[in-house]
Amino acid sequence: MGPGIAKLAEEISAALDRSHGAAEWAEGNIKSALQRALSDDDLITGELPAAPFATYRQEILHVDPAGRFSIAALIWLPGHRTPVHDHRCWCCFGVWRGREVETLWTRDAKGRLVAGKSSVCYRGEVEFLHPPGDIHQVSNDDMTPTVSIHVYGVNLTHSGTSIQRCYDVDATVNAEAGLRTFAVVGAGFSGTMTAVHLLRECGPDTRVVLYEAAPDVGRGVAYGTRCLTHLLNVPAGGMSAFPESPGHFHEWCARKGRQVAASDFAPRTWYGEYLGDILKDAALYSRARLEVRTEQVERIDGHDGDFQVLSTNGGALQAEAVVLAIGTPPGRENFPAGQEWPAMADPWQSNALDEVRPDDEVLIVGTGLTCMDVLAELSARGHRGKIVAISRRGLLPASHVPHAAAGGPAFDAQGFREQLAREPMKVTRLCRRVRDAIREAQAAGMDWRDVINALRPVTSSIWAALPGRERRRFKRHIKPYWEAVRHRIAPAVMEAVERMRQAGILERHRGGIAKLERLPSGRYLAEWTSPATGSSSREFNRVINATGFTARLAGSNSPLLDDLLGKGWIREDELGLGVDTSSDFRLVEEDGSVIGGIYYVGPMLRARYWECTAVPELRLRAAETATSVLKHAARPQKTTPPTDSYRTPEMAYQI
Repeated sequence: MGPGIAKLAEEISAALDRSHGAAEWAEGNIKSALQRALSDDDLITGELPAAPFATYRQEILHVDPAGRFSIAALIWLPGHRTPVHDHRCWCCFGVWRGREVETLWTRDAKGRLVAGKSSVCYRGEVEFLHPPGDIHQVSNDDMTPTVSIHVYGVNLTHSGTSIQRCYDVDATVNAEAGLRTFAVVGAGFSGTMTAVHLLRECGPDTRVVLYEAAPDVGRGVAYGTRCLTHLLNVPAGGMSAFPESPGHFHEWCARKGRQVAASDFAPRTWYGEYLGDILKDAALYSRARLEVRTEQVERIDGHDGDFQVLSTNGGALQAEAVVLAIGTPPGRENFPAGQEWPAMADPWQSNALDEVRPDDEVLIVGTGLTCMDVLAELSARGHRGKIVAISRRGLLPASHVPHAAAGGPAFDAQGFREQLAREPMKVTRLCRRVRDAIREAQAAGMDWRDVINALRPVTSSIWAALPGRERRRFKRHIKPYWEAVRHRIAPAVMEAVERMRQAGILERHRGGIAKLERLPSGRYLAEWTSPATGSSSREFNRVINATGFTARLAGSNSPLLDDLLGKGWIREDELGLGVDTSSDFRLVEEDGSVIGGIYYVGPMLRARYWECTAVPELRLRAAETATSVLKHAARPQKTTPPTDSYRTPEMAYQI
């Protein structure tokens, strides 16, 4: 915060002091203070963060120590707009750079919201609103970015927003025009690509609304990292989002000037950018309309084909179909239930390792792919302190071959798959056949990975053919070993991990955490049990939870999942691998019936397909989900309720 913001905060605080905290009495003084501040070219020192593609960005600049008000900068790209909304508090705002348009909304005699006066606000112009009667919408209609300064009568660090309710003012218009709305909740890979396929197939009578709480679409958890040492686990030549165009991602890299061969492993952050570009292109060339909402969905109400999607900031949307494209909740597989565990670093947060000093002793709980990301980043940061990585079986992911040798013998993948098809559907027989194939391949000078790769196209069909007891046997005995060889890491990551091991920095243990305690010194005391060494304990400066994700729905800390579970609209599969769905991706309710109009796509489809966490499988599921949505939506539109009884949808409660 620069001196200009500090001065503005001081003047607003003094105005509120003089009016004994009553903003309506201090309105004139607050407006004058903000107007003076907006004329200061150096009001904000340093660079403001860029606004994302989807929507404007709010950056908190100051919070009154007494919690009476907050000052925030809103950064808008051309075309950005707020939903139509009202406020939980008074609000004073004005433009510092660029210009914006404010539209006031009122209710007519029939209770419908109608747009009223619109005015263009230029630099230095200030508006003051206080509820009630404060329903408005703000947008940037200019060709350049806009920065506006907003003063809210609320503590934004606690509430996160000044918005009380959002209104779906398009619902009436859409219903009268025969428009249909499809909502996609979650904009990681699965949600983004489902939206892309809907946009490709839908006509001008459709809008696709994509919800994503994070500021950037396409990234999700997997591609949200900005660390260049976090690499894809599949070579660039195999990461196309479209199976019919295998080189699509590699070609995108070339167009962007990213020097990467088809056999190289690109940074994951590039892939998030790639997905964002795909969505932009789909929206540009689609006859349908795309709307991206930076909101967290917390509830879905309604019934078949007529749903209301409600978000935490008060937003409401009427939708004919809803696609849940949410990932798996954070896991705590290595932590016994029934205990309170101290806060640990979340490696999926962008700044998770910033507080780890080079000489810190670090405990990493989990030794899978998440652990590999942490180790790669710590290695790049020059970490010297002792690192202990622990999991129940102590297995590290295998590595891909750096560069496959050309001209060597080729593995007969099709013949191997035909042999498997003749085997009885028993886990022991299948595992024996795979081990035999690996021995034969290695004896012929081939790599064991060729055998595992040959299984990829038929893994889902094998899983579908396994009886229930054989699936349970696989999950109990084979799953961790399969994942270690199936989901491999980039050679560069393995080289970094191996250097740390050879330097004596990294220790790997097999065992389970028995106790984890935060000491008064700020360090952690960890105790674990191991089949080889028995009980062990050690103090650490940092503990990182790298256990990955779980498919258990209960206790997920997701308001939306809790809501669906409470309604009985969603259930786990019998093995606890994920969400139970029909063959066309519709949710299966607690009583076994299928919900018409709510779908799931994403890694929790593992219950049905087993392999459903990587791009080559998820890209198929996303396309199939979009096809299913459109198939079931191909029916006559619902008639519009009588005009005199139709009100603009809004939240039925306040937050």
